[in-house]
Amino acid sequence: MAVPECRFVLGTIDENEVRDQDGYSIFEPELSFYIGETNVFGATYGKPKLNNVVIMHAREEWLTSTISMIRDVDDDEVPHFEYDYHLLGSQYSIVALRRGSNLDLHTENEFGNLGVRKPVGRVTVRGWVSAIAGISRQLSDLFRRLQPEVFSDSLFQRQELALQEIESWLIADAA
Repeated sequence: MAVPECRFVLGTIDENEVRDQDGYSIFEPELSFYIGETNVFGATYGKPKLNNVVIMHAREEWLTSTISMIRDVDDDEVPHFEYDYHLLGSQYSIVALRRGSNLDLHTENEFGNLGVRKPVGRVTVRGWVSAIAGISRQLSDLFRRLQPEVFSDSLFQRQELALQEIESWLIADAA
């Protein structure tokens, strides 16, 4: 089985957090990020799992940034674009610098190291978009199973539309 170019991995999930009426806001699963076989935060900071990412609010920003990325992907007039993916609730971010059809990924420790960026690898735009779509779909499915009433919320519906746009781009890009 081929290892994805990059991926987010949910660790321990407290399903009671998801079921809580405030589950959308308080859900903080363990989260890891890999480029190939390398656990990025483990290799870079000695923290293989981040425990306090407010994942659903982070996902809101990630979907918005990823929509911008796929809309910008054919714009060659600007030599590069920068997209920030904050891991809300933690002190970390992933910064993606687009260079053509590739992204140079950096991590940023926003507190202890005064925003110092550390290069962690290069992936394709498609590989990154696939990782964002994958974690987003996994989160949607988790909430669909444990707190289906959240799907009637207009914010969540907008996120689902954004996710569908991203997934459609992946399908079209593969063709």
